[in-house]
Amino acid sequence: MIPSRRRNEWRKHCPSARRSPPPCRDGDTVAMEGFTHLIPFAAGHEVIRQGRRGLTLVRMTPDLIYDQLIGMGCADSLVFSWGGNPGVGSLHRLRDAVENGWPRPLAIEEHSHAAMACAYEAGAAGLPFAVLRGYRGAQLPEVNPNIRSITCPFTGEVLASGAVDPRRRRRSSTPRRPTPRATC
Repeated sequence: MIPSRRRNEWRKHCPSARRSPPPCRDGDTVAMEGFTHLIPFAAGHEVIRQGRRGLTLVRMTPDLIYDQLIGMGCADSLVFSWGGNPGVGSLHRLRDAVENGWPRPLAIEEHSHAAMACAYEAGAAGLPFAVLRGYRGAQLPEVNPNIRSITCPFTGEVLASGAVDPRRRRRSSTPRRPTPRATC
């Protein structure tokens, strides 16, 4: 066991750790990406510890941390491209939530992996949606009403559009101040 006076000593060396905002608020849209050794377990566990509710979780490939968030009742919906973990198999709490409404019902919105990457890029640029050819011949637009078509004004080509924009997903009617970003 590390003595209590040394346990948080690392905070002196990383200023952002002292002034970091809480990871999210109830009802927020949250994206925590990372694969294998980069899975953001600490951030996910902090969300669970704070007892956040009503979250829209966004992730290209939800894995164990998202399964834990769903199992603890933090999520109302999940936006994803593939649900599972190649190393450990099926996500049991995700399946329970979708099929049985346990621990609470979970709305799902499935996209392609390429569309998620494009949507992240569009959201980061402050654009309302991303445009791509990736849904041609796919059946996802038949089951996902958030995948729409747009006609290119230059070529007339019909393209797909989709968005992962936290500003369009917030369910709260009260305005929120932007959270300051911490830098290390």
